[in-house]
Amino acid sequence: MTTGFHHLSILSLLLLVPSLFCVSFFTRLSFFKARDIPVLFNRKSRTVTVSTPRSLSFFKFWQPGIIAEMKTYSWDCIHVRSYKYMQMLGETARESYNLALLCADSDSPRTLKDFTYIGYVETWNDAPLWRLWEHIRRYMEEDGPPLQPGETLRTSGTGKLPEFPQHLIDAAGGEALSIEEIEQLTGFDHRPW
Repeated sequence: MTTGFHHLSILSLLLLVPSLFCVSFFTRLSFFKARDIPVLFNRKSRTVTVSTPRSLSFFKFWQPGIIAEMKTYSWDCIHVRSYKYMQMLGETARESYNLALLCADSDSPRTLKDFTYIGYVETWNDAPLWRLWEHIRRYMEEDGPPLQPGETLRTSGTGKLPEFPQHLIDAAGGEALSIEEIEQLTGFDHRPW
């Protein structure tokens, strides 16, 4: 009788430990991973700071999925490309588009050092992504507005917002504006009609 109970305990333990790792991984993936991979555009210093997220480790359950590194590049070394790919959706497929920011080496402008995606995944065509890029270009090169009239902050699901090093916050002009300040700046009215 004790041998059967002993085998049952070992089997339960063998099933419980992987289950706990799975629950831990998916909980960290849902709530503790950075929900955005930010790119900071600083028109005063004409620099772009890209973030490299740290991948979640399945076995290192104590390690959060945060930004691992931030790298700053000169605006003059930045290029942008639109990439089209087929997205499979069960029995059907659709064309999707991403906008990628390519960061070149300042000593060798044809050498790619880093890249990151900006914006969002677009379907049908990449025109909205290029409009986003034109807004960023005007902000950086023509003293354009940081937000267009009527815009507000995007809300995105669960997850942590990344924390920036203080020297980047100071270089960008200080702490981020509050939602109320942004709505006042852009004239956004969130009240229902």
